Amino acid sequence: MDITAPLMAIILAFTRIASFLYFIPLFQGRSVPTTAKIGISLSIAIYVQDQIKVPDVTTLGEYIVLIIMQIAIGLTLGYVVHMIFAIPQIAGSLLDMDMGFSSSQIMDPGSGQRISILANFYSVLFMLVFIMTGGIENLVYSIVLSFHFTEVVMFAGNINFLDTLLLTFQYMMVSAVQIALPIICAMFILNFMMLILGKIAPQLNILLNMFPIKIAVGLLFVYFTVNVAGEFFTTITENLNEQFMDVLESMFSKK
Repeated sequence: MDITAPLMAIILAFTRIASFLYFIPLFQGRSVPTTAKIGISLSIAIYVQDQIKVPDVTTLGEYIVLIIMQIAIGLTLGYVVHMIFAIPQIAGSLLDMDMGFSSSQIMDPGSGQRISILANFYSVLFMLVFIMTGGIENLVYSIVLSFHFTEVVMFAGNINFLDTLLLTFQYMMVSAVQIALPIICAMFILNFMMLILGKIAPQLNILLNMFPIKIAVGLLFVYFTVNVAGEFFTTITENLNEQFMDVLESMFSKK
């Protein structure tokens, strides 16, 4: 029995899945042990190895090129997921700058980086919504589905791929602004009202009391908009698969 082809398929699948898991926020940092990442990647690779059509290679150099391309595909797909997961963090950072929390940072247990308070709050909220709505299962399904595409292509110079990636980046920025915009507008109105109050009654010393008032009002608006943010995060989770597949199809497009 020739085990060369199945073994090559497993190695190619493992490199794509491992590079994908390495880049997505759910598996970044030390929250998930390296052995667990390797075990998950190897398990999925064994499951999908019969779906992979290994190209005919005659030299070690050609096989190394195949492995490098699988790593590039995995990192690219992981970057798409990373951009979607950055939406709540960007929205929270915008609110932190407006409310005065940008200088107060805490450690993000997932990435191991220091981020602002509301950015961390929205990131954790999105993570909970993502898990509760079956986001992990959808990610596994998407990465398994990606093995219908195994060609060696130079997608970095593909105009269709670059356009799709740019659209995903645009979706990330627009969604983050949409989440933060209602509270930003409320804070703008509050600033305007306090400016008028400061002109009318200078003895109140509005400048001294402005920051506690902004923080209190901002947190109040965050509290009342948590349900809306949760529904928006559910929509983002549902759109993740669509963004994922659009990028995947554009990577292998011949246009």
